[in-house]
Amino acid sequence: MDPNYLTQGRVAAELLDRLMDGDPAPAEPVLVADALRYIAANLHKPVSVPEVVAAVCVSRPTLDHSFQSHLALPISKEIMRLRLERVKRHLIERKTNLKHVALENGFPDATTFCRIFRREIGITPGQFRKQALGTKA
Repeated sequence: MDPNYLTQGRVAAELLDRLMDGDPAPAEPVLVADALRYIAANLHKPVSVPEVVAAVCVSRPTLDHSFQSHLALPISKEIMRLRLERVKRHLIERKTNLKHVALENGFPDATTFCRIFRREIGITPGQFRKQALGTKA
């Protein structure tokens, strides 16, 4: 994984955490903050880039430019990163089956969820859960 993505993800997560705790949005990246707030509030369902663009009332090029300038990530990558972070928490905190985890987090089905999770994280959701909980495979 590109170490720059780790830094960018950390910065985005910190901003999102502050926003979710009720802190005011930073003056400069207001568009990004508004978009992140909308994304966070809607991770339980499929969230598309056009939907985020409409929610913050700007053009796609404007929002794309803001995300690239402030997070150095495309909007779609940030949506997926946030969704997968939420999924990881659910896998650790809840004992629900993978189909339920997939549907709770905006994936159309368990197969798509497992394929994307493995592609992005490098292991299956089941393996992740076992490793995170310290249980034997």
